[in-house]
Amino acid sequence: MYVCICNNLTSKKIEKAVGNGISHTKHIYSYYNCSPKCGKCISYMEDLLNNKTTLTNSGS
Repeated sequence: MYVCICNNLTSKKIEKAVGNGISHTKHIYSYYNCSPKCGKCISYMEDLLNNKTTLTNSGS
């Protein structure tokens, strides 16, 4: 699923970044060498990151 259409960031790409230790939205953009454009994805990406980080930290 696309999370950020402007930068072609999918949920799989977010999962990959989280798996490599990324835990903040601004670092996701840096990881993929891009920056927010319209900003509509930021709140969804933060929710996704919070859920992935929680799952990763709990060992699930």
